[in-house]
Amino acid sequence: MSIKRIIAADMTTALKDIRTQLGADAVILSSRKIDEGIEVIASDDLSLQEENASSGYDRARKKMNKASADTSQPVN
Repeated sequence: MSIKRIIAADMTTALKDIRTQLGADAVILSSRKIDEGIEVIASDDLSLQEENASSGYDRARKKMNKASADTSQPVN
């Protein structure tokens, strides 16, 4: 398992770098714009993507449940 942080001018360049360093089956864990262009965190281990997606889903579900509980008011 390998995790790489790639900084490139654009996404096309970042993806080429990821494929070169991690292979064609690499998965992107996150990406964001930065002053230098774009930062991409990628891995050659698919299980990391699945874990990241699951934890993101759980966080979103908890926030939605809390928001709906906080705003529930009877309708007059």
